[in-house]
Amino acid sequence: MRNTKFGWVVGGVMPWMLLGFMASSPASGTSCTCGGDVTGDGKDESVIVFDGANSTLVIQDDTGKTGWKVRKKPFGSTYTGFLSLGVGDRNGDGKAEVFLGRLSSDDKLPPVKIFDGQAIITEYYLPTPTTMYPLNTGGYTGVWVGARDINGDGRPEMLVKPRSTYGTSSYKALMGPDFIVPWLNRTEPSNVPAGGPIG
Repeated sequence: MRNTKFGWVVGGVMPWMLLGFMASSPASGTSCTCGGDVTGDGKDESVIVFDGANSTLVIQDDTGKTGWKVRKKPFGSTYTGFLSLGVGDRNGDGKAEVFLGRLSSDDKLPPVKIFDGQAIITEYYLPTPTTMYPLNTGGYTGVWVGARDINGDGRPEMLVKPRSTYGTSSYKALMGPDFIVPWLNRTEPSNVPAGGPIG
């Protein structure tokens, strides 16, 4: 869910716990939040991205074992646009991955980066992600991304839809763990506007 700077509540994370970080962050004032078990301890961590000039990925372990992990610029030092976020256990090892989509309309193949969630917490630097290009709409667009097991096989599908629709309504669900084979791939003539998180 995408919210204004102070208009959110995340399960287990109270707004005043985040105010100190947010006040020191030159983000644009919006964020996207998800929960997922990136450590494999059976309890979800809070995963948050802050948009803006210093876009930032934050993971908080509410149990206090690892505390806060703040990773700046997950799409590189030059990217200052908005991000979409999903969290899901890609390979069934009990530890969730973090899915980030680039929402700016910079190219015809908008990237999605998939990070090892545990490595974000345990490694000193942001780990090298798997980069995928799930959409080819023929036009410049960003991509909304989510992760959810919609076919019941115990592994999440990567849910994607373009930010710009170019007169159509399109969406995909790509089967894990490789996210190459579509479980769902629909493009429908429509005047339904683009936008809105999925997953």
